[in-house]
Amino acid sequence: MVETSLEGCNYYPHRRGFCKLLFGSKSPRKSEEQAEEQAEQETPQGELTTEGKLWEWMYGGGAQVPGVTTSTSVDPSLYRASPQDSFFRDLRENQSCVFCDSRLQIDGGEARCSNNHTFATCTSSGLAIMAPGVSRVCAVCQRRCLRHSELTKLAMEYLEQDPLSVPPSEDLCGACGGKFVS
Repeated sequence: MVETSLEGCNYYPHRRGFCKLLFGSKSPRKSEEQAEEQAEQETPQGELTTEGKLWEWMYGGGAQVPGVTTSTSVDPSLYRASPQDSFFRDLRENQSCVFCDSRLQIDGGEARCSNNHTFATCTSSGLAIMAPGVSRVCAVCQRRCLRHSELTKLAMEYLEQDPLSVPPSEDLCGACGGKFVS
């Protein structure tokens, strides 16, 4: 931190100080060799405060923290098959875009139409989420899952099924098993 006072070093209520906070950046470490070179140029970690160590990690290209920082993609081996997945298979294969009525293609965690309209997909049923406020967000992987009320509505409207025949929604994410935040 670089501090520059406009009025000298005497601080009084009618005098205000002036501070500048400057940040630098480092590229993420790519190899052990580069890590050693960076370590020689850096301030030793023992001399930094806890806050300083945190800033160095955040802005200095620190490694991922398991359970705190996550990548946007979920490993397919972690995907848990749910009863809703097979129940909504026919609807999923025939879903169309709400904007242009073209057929949706499921690609990983997204559904995309030929006009490049993109929608998130439900981790439990695989259906495209095409309206706001009808899904929940996982606290761990940030993926979405349709609410049970929306799944029931879709089953009645498109599959002409009894609402009680819809498999119950789980309290856990279909992709990683995490809890929902909303």
